[in-house]
Amino acid sequence: MSAYYRMKLFFHGGKCCGIKHIEGFNATPDSLVCAEEEGHFRDNDSMGWDVTTEYPFFTAGAPEETGRERLDRYLNYLLEHRPGGIVEVVLVHYQKEAWHDVLTEKGFKIVSQALNSNSCNVIYVYHLIMEWEEPDDDDDDPFGGDDDYFEDCDCDYCRRARGE
Repeated sequence: MSAYYRMKLFFHGGKCCGIKHIEGFNATPDSLVCAEEEGHFRDNDSMGWDVTTEYPFFTAGAPEETGRERLDRYLNYLLEHRPGGIVEVVLVHYQKEAWHDVLTEKGFKIVSQALNSNSCNVIYVYHLIMEWEEPDDDDDDPFGGDDDYFEDCDCDYCRRARGE
């Protein structure tokens, strides 16, 4: 049986580079999801480019596998490329029944629920806070470089950090 479902790891639709969104959860964690072709890694969210859901964040490629395996692949990819921030998942009732235990075992928590006015389904919003290591007290560079990072760089981000 070939996979029908497509899971995707995207930038957050609110154009926030600190939040990634996983969508396309199938009916059960053990249902197959489609393979993904490898793409070009886009570091756009830290470089000031468009961070809408138009661009998938996951670009490593993946074989046909279960939804549970794909979720693990996405979380490991985020730990490698973006170890801080929030991962968001939104499920409807039948997905929640199947996926709740899997998500909570990985550290996800339900942060809100509401009635979807479009489908009349109750939607459940889960967040996972990704762990990151705080830089040394004497290191003001959030990206791991030298202490003069903000002073030496001329990008918009660093100019704003300097108050310019």
